[in-house]
Amino acid sequence: MKQLCYLVLFCGILQSSCTKSPTENEENNIPSEDTGLFLHYYGWGARHASLTWSKNTDELFIAGEKGIQAIDLSTLSVRTIKGTDWVNNSFGDSWDLSHDGNTLYYLLTGSGSHGPLYRISIDGHNRQLLDDSECSELCLSLDDSHLAYYVYHPGIEGMADSLYTFKIASNEKIFLGIGCPLTFTPDSKSLLYYYWTHPDTTPSQSSFVSYSITSIENADTYPISIDTPYYAAVPKCFCDNSGIYVLYWPEILRCSVRNITTNETIYTWTENCYAYGPSYTFSTLGTKIAYYSSAWGEYALNLVDLSSKKESCIAYSQQKCGAHSIAFSPDDSKIAFAFGECIYMKEIP
Repeated sequence: MKQLCYLVLFCGILQSSCTKSPTENEENNIPSEDTGLFLHYYGWGARHASLTWSKNTDELFIAGEKGIQAIDLSTLSVRTIKGTDWVNNSFGDSWDLSHDGNTLYYLLTGSGSHGPLYRISIDGHNRQLLDDSECSELCLSLDDSHLAYYVYHPGIEGMADSLYTFKIASNEKIFLGIGCPLTFTPDSKSLLYYYWTHPDTTPSQSSFVSYSITSIENADTYPISIDTPYYAAVPKCFCDNSGIYVLYWPEILRCSVRNITTNETIYTWTENCYAYGPSYTFSTLGTKIAYYSSAWGEYALNLVDLSSKKESCIAYSQQKCGAHSIAFSPDDSKIAFAFGECIYMKEIP
C-alpha cells in the first residue's frame, strides 16, 4: 500500500551518489555547489535518512541506516540515541518527535516498511515497546496524548490493514477502522485518514483513494473531499489551530495547498512540479514548504513562502537529493537537508 502512494511524483529512481570513497568525501565534504553550512558526513544513506529538529535542544535528529542520532548544532558533535536494529532506508513516516521535545516514537522496520512500535527518551533512556504488531505510518496528536498508525496484516486471509490509536498516558491500543492516518485535527480529538477503495488492485490498475475524519473517542466518521484523482499520491498534511492544511495533486505533476477546515486554497504551483514527491515538507510553523526537484543532472532544494506566495531555489547540487531528508528549525528561520552523502544547513532568506 505504502509503495502506491509514491508512484506519481518520483522523477527517476533514487540510487547511490557515491562517486568518491568515504575518506575523499570527508576531506572534501563541502562541494562547490550552493549547499550552505556543512553539518555532518553521514555516508551513502544521508539522502535516504529522515531529519527532524529538536524543539528543546539545539540538535538535529537523524533516523536512518545508523539508527537514531543527534547532531549538536553548536559543536557539530554527533551522539547516538539508539543504534540500528533495522536495514530499511526510508523513515519519513516511521518516526515522530513529541511536541514537548522529550520523546521519540519509532518503528523497528527491519527489511520492510512495517515493524514494532517503540518510544525512547531523547537522551537514549527509557526505551519501551508499545506495540509488537507490523505497524507503519506514525502520526502524533498536537497535545502528545495519542499516536495513530496502521497495522499491516501480510498474507492473513480476511484481514485488512487496520487503523489504531494508542493512548500514551494509559498505554491503551484502540481500533478505529480500516485505513492509514494522515493528521490529527487541531483539537487532537479527531483524525484525518485515507483508505484504498479498491485494495485488491495492483499499481498498474485503477486504485481510488478516499479520505475521512473520525473521532478518536466515539468513532463518528464523515468523508472529506480533497479533489484527488485515483492516480494521485497521498497528500502531505500540516495541522495547527487555524485548521488542517493538505498539499495534494489535483492533476498529475501539479500541486495545490488547501485548508480543508475552511475550504480555502492557499497556494497552487503554476508550473508542472518535476519533484521528488515524498520530499514535500511543511515548515514547523506551517508558513513554508520545501521540496527537492531535479533537472538535467542537477538537484535543487526549493522553498515556497505561503504568506508571500513566492517560490525560490535556496540550495542546489550535482549530488543526488533524497526523499525525506528535510527539516525546519522550530522558528522556521533555518532548514537542514541532505545532498549526496552529507547533511547541510542554511539560513532561510
